[in-house]
Amino acid sequence: MKKFIIVVLTILMLFSLFKGTLRENVVEGDSQPIWAMFHYNPQHTGRCPYDTSANNGNLKWVLKIGGSNNSSPAIASDGTIYVGSGDGCLYAISPDGIIKWKYQTGNRIDSSPAIASDGTIYVGSRDGYLYAIKRDGSLMWKFQACSYGMVNSSPVIASDGTIYVGTDTILGDNYLYAIYPNGTVKWKFKVSNIIDSSPAIGIDGSIYFGSNDRFLYALNPDGALKWKFETGWAIWSTPAISSDSTIYISSGDGYLYALNPDGTLKWKFETGFAIESSPAIASDGTIYVGSRDDYFYAINPDGTLKWRFLTGNDIYSSPAIDSKGIIYVGSSDGYLYAINSNGMLRWKYNTGNSIDSSPAIASDGTIYVGSNGGGLGSYFYAIGYFSYDFSISITPPSQTLTQGSSATYKVILTSLNGFNNAVSLSISSTLPSGVTATFSPNQVTPTNSSILTISTSTSTPANSYTIIIMVSGAGITHTSQVILNVTSISPPSPPQNLSASFSNSSISLNWTASQQGTYSIMGYAIYKGTAPGGEYKIATVSSNTTSYVDTNVTLGTSYYYYVKAFDSRNPSNYSPPSNEVSITFKRIPVLLVHGFQITVPFHPEVGWKGMATTLSGNELGVNLRDSSYPHNLWYFKTKDSGHRDVYISDYSDNDNLPTMLSISDYAKNLKREIDYIKNKEACSKVDIVAHSMGGLVARRYVESADFGSGYYESDVNNLVMLGTPNKGVPLAILKSVLDPFGLLNLSLFQCVSEMAPISTFLTIINSNGINKDVNYYTFAGDGIINCKTNLCRLRNSDNQMDGLIWTYSVRLDGARNNYIVKYADHSGLLTDGNVQNAVNSILMGNPPAPSDNVIYTNVNAYTEKHYQIQLKLFQVICPVNVTIKDQSGRMINSQGVNQIPDASVQVVGDKKLFCLPSNLSYTIELDAYSQGAFTLEALDLNNSGIIPATVFENVPINNNTKVISSTIQPNSVDFVLNVDSDGDGTIDYKRTPDLSGEVLTGSSLKTFTVTASANEGGSISPAGTVTANYGESKSFIITPKTGYNVKDVLIDGSSVGAITSYTFNSINANHAISVIFERTSSKKTTIILQIGNQNMSVNGTSQEIDPGRGTKPIIKNSRTLLPIRAIIEALGGSVEWNDTDKSVTIRLEKSIIKLQIGNAMAYANGSVVPIDSTNPKVVPEIINSRTMIPLRFVAENLGASVNWNGVTQTITITYPEG
Repeated sequence: MKKFIIVVLTILMLFSLFKGTLRENVVEGDSQPIWAMFHYNPQHTGRCPYDTSANNGNLKWVLKIGGSNNSSPAIASDGTIYVGSGDGCLYAISPDGIIKWKYQTGNRIDSSPAIASDGTIYVGSRDGYLYAIKRDGSLMWKFQACSYGMVNSSPVIASDGTIYVGTDTILGDNYLYAIYPNGTVKWKFKVSNIIDSSPAIGIDGSIYFGSNDRFLYALNPDGALKWKFETGWAIWSTPAISSDSTIYISSGDGYLYALNPDGTLKWKFETGFAIESSPAIASDGTIYVGSRDDYFYAINPDGTLKWRFLTGNDIYSSPAIDSKGIIYVGSSDGYLYAINSNGMLRWKYNTGNSIDSSPAIASDGTIYVGSNGGGLGSYFYAIGYFSYDFSISITPPSQTLTQGSSATYKVILTSLNGFNNAVSLSISSTLPSGVTATFSPNQVTPTNSSILTISTSTSTPANSYTIIIMVSGAGITHTSQVILNVTSISPPSPPQNLSASFSNSSISLNWTASQQGTYSIMGYAIYKGTAPGGEYKIATVSSNTTSYVDTNVTLGTSYYYYVKAFDSRNPSNYSPPSNEVSITFKRIPVLLVHGFQITVPFHPEVGWKGMATTLSGNELGVNLRDSSYPHNLWYFKTKDSGHRDVYISDYSDNDNLPTMLSISDYAKNLKREIDYIKNKEACSKVDIVAHSMGGLVARRYVESADFGSGYYESDVNNLVMLGTPNKGVPLAILKSVLDPFGLLNLSLFQCVSEMAPISTFLTIINSNGINKDVNYYTFAGDGIINCKTNLCRLRNSDNQMDGLIWTYSVRLDGARNNYIVKYADHSGLLTDGNVQNAVNSILMGNPPAPSDNVIYTNVNAYTEKHYQIQLKLFQVICPVNVTIKDQSGRMINSQGVNQIPDASVQVVGDKKLFCLPSNLSYTIELDAYSQGAFTLEALDLNNSGIIPATVFENVPINNNTKVISSTIQPNSVDFVLNVDSDGDGTIDYKRTPDLSGEVLTGSSLKTFTVTASANEGGSISPAGTVTANYGESKSFIITPKTGYNVKDVLIDGSSVGAITSYTFNSINANHAISVIFERTSSKKTTIILQIGNQNMSVNGTSQEIDPGRGTKPIIKNSRTLLPIRAIIEALGGSVEWNDTDKSVTIRLEKSIIKLQIGNAMAYANGSVVPIDSTNPKVVPEIINSRTMIPLRFVAENLGASVNWNGVTQTITITYPEG
């Protein structure tokens, strides 16, 4: 019997920790089993009293079982065969090849079952348990023989019912156990290595067994050691005991030993290689045994060779002998051999796979044996004699068809033992109503086939029918059957989830697709009416369309709709109707969006009331805030169909002092409001009227292309902006605006900094271009605010402003219309009645035309000079008069004089703001007129986002103080102040800046992180925590390993599907990207290598084994060594080198293997095992500075198959195995 240690090294195998093992228990009463245990009896002679001379080597049946098959069968008194398998199951098989039951254990079964006289079946499993199974396949008991090992030894049953079995564990102690029939331990005997040998019982009750420690042990029935005999290598075979009590045992050293009962050597016989086959003893004393030198040996009782028989490969199988002296043995060449006692071949049967199982002989002369099929499963054979016959198979065995259709079946005849007569086919059962059946042809010979056509009519009742087929010829008749399932014709299911929404000029319908009935879906029919139940068909759409847009609608009218699916039948079958929906077509609602505001509490409904009344016709509004929508949102219900519903936004949530978020964050809040309105109104779009910064919030909502996360640009029809700083507000740059309360956290006011002319936000949004699906309109006021100085000097029309926002900044390139409103200041744009009427006309589809006769003028009517951000800003907080002179002596002052081209000044209260060209040099003169202090801020704007700044804070002055600065050079703000405290013309001290350096705009102050991660199966680049500046974009590349696919990619926790790259555009928040890879289970990887060749083929593509090093596979100690990294990575795994202990760790899916340089033992999937139990010289080595690993050991423990072609010296690795 072939043992597990050899299996690891020489055959295809799956992962060593398979789940499951199956067993059964058959109670035979007082009758004795036919073949009770491994090698027939407790002495393991392998000789039975059954005559097999009539067995001519024909296949009676073959059964596919899971996993490899090293277990040898046992046969109960009723003919039931029990055998273990690599899928962890013990199978109970009837003599005709039908599985009666199977019992699942926790791992594969290499142990051979033994049947007690009461029918209990005992078998070991690689999960470490010995199982006792009842006849019905249920568990009687199980005994844990070892915690971290296996029971590969086959149990033997003594005459008193004691069960003897050994253990196989590297991580603990190994014992031979004596176990009572109730599953309790009688005694145990400890040995120094694993026991794969199955114990044998002598006539006197002595127990004999071998161990991997090289010893054959003899124990008394009480468990005491009688003696032990040392061989030259591990013992995997089972002892056989002759009638004169000679003990025969084979060893891995290639010898068959004959020992006297006292443990002394009688003789030993040498074969050509290791022996794993167990000896059998004929009635004349001849000993039979197979060797891994491919020979089967017959040895005389005196130890001399009688004859030997050559097979085609190693022999692991142990022979069985019948009453006539005929010997049966399997070989790794796939043949079961029947050999006469004189060494002549009687016959051989080819299973096509290695036979490691040992044959068992039934009382009727049938031979049962298993063969290994690796990962494809194994086969269990019954070989014997049977008569001339034929068999029938029908495919498919069952079909389903609708009334009025036909189905065909293929009837296949197979000859058994040369049957070649013609046979006739007919129906022997009564056919259902309306059913006909014909064979074509109706007479055939075996190996041919006939087509059976069964036709139904529309009157055939829907049901399941069994049709009996009779085949007769040469006096032999067989019947078979097919199942005919007749179903009635069914229409498609009704469409689901019909919904309706309206836009500016239409009503849109959407639904969920129907499920097909008998016939495929052809399309959908849309029904419409103005009252429930009064719908009529208005249109059809194709089957792959689940939406419809109805443009034939009238304002103020309510409509009812439903949809039906229809199929391809002629005439079509129609589904029941979908759910009915009703909707009133009206004007789309308007959302009024406020600008920047930090007043607490903020009441946007107050400033917007006039606009809301004009648009809705209703003077009273209500706040919709409640438990279902816990935010402020004011609602003015439309007065009639000539008006519209109006909502007033509070996107900033100003119930308390707000944290000033970014404009992008505010746009998310705007989305919250629009989603609520669309759901409440059943509309697909809204109109937006926005004031000041609110226009930028609305633009961010509809212009999302380069901001990473897009919102819903298709949700907006018209966007009207009142005084919106589309090109920025210079005042937003100044510290006194960014930080008016002396707070140091400038990011608190990020939305303000984003309105600075040089902000990243405006750069991005203005470079995108406007959304072509939205109609844009802008209104800019030209009102001039009277300051405390009664003067606000404006140089020309390009600098016209509404008191805060310049005209150039409001105008939006590409917008449909840009209007200037005369005399309106910034807040007045909200309350001006003419603006309200103009907005109403725009939303009604009649925008006002540019004309000098109205108060608004199209900006396009004159050439506008665009504002260029290349200037100096000086802000002085009084009490001082300010004069600034350039290098030519031209001046600009706070009293209204302006001689410098392109310069301007704005005076608001005690604040003076000067804007000057940056390419000139200047001096600043300050003349105090009051006791106190002043603050001076100087900024140089240069388009870079990095602003050189100089700040003097709280400079003390009195009524006579005069101050003059040093010269301020072009493109610089580096200067000091010369202070004449008493005005006597003498400089009393120089004041250096309180702040001098570079200041970033609020947007530029922000940095963000993107966290990138991936599970095993591939990589993402870059990985880990990646830092990005505000507005920067970051791209990530996703690469699966060989044998893996991208299953899903999560962006901030939300799935974006199986993609291989992703870019975060214009980053303004922290993000996370996570990749999930999955194994491509159906895909196999095939790798071909050749000894002496530095290249390998991976699924047909050539690549270097050791890139750039030219390392080639070599053969050393009869085993292939090579650098393993490229192989493992091609399979989708990983390789780790530990230089400290000189070890290599290999990981592939759930498999883990660890090898160490020079160590013949390795860790493989939870167990410590030898790399090559037959050759301890096979170890990992470092050759020419490269780590060379034994290929077969690694590949097979990872679940790959390894095939060697000695002619071409090529190795083929297939993963997964099979």
